[in-house]
Amino acid sequence: MKKEDVRLAKKKILKCLTEDFEYGKNKKTGEPLKRKKQNQAIFNKEKGYAIWSQTDLEMVMDKVVLGLYFALEDSKENDN
Repeated sequence: MKKEDVRLAKKKILKCLTEDFEYGKNKKTGEPLKRKKQNQAIFNKEKGYAIWSQTDLEMVMDKVVLGLYFALEDSKENDN
């Protein structure tokens, strides 16, 4: 793993933790899904505090894993 891969992973993880957005595409064709999945931020982007009072480690780890998948996907696209 190179430093640029680590930077990309950190960027994607922070996005998953702090931004609301839609995502998803067909695994076989790469086309956008008709019904996209939704990511909901669990931390405030500017101040860093938890948005929800019941934020737990499992919620954070789910966002970390999602961010790593996004970074892996972008890394594969950059390699081609």
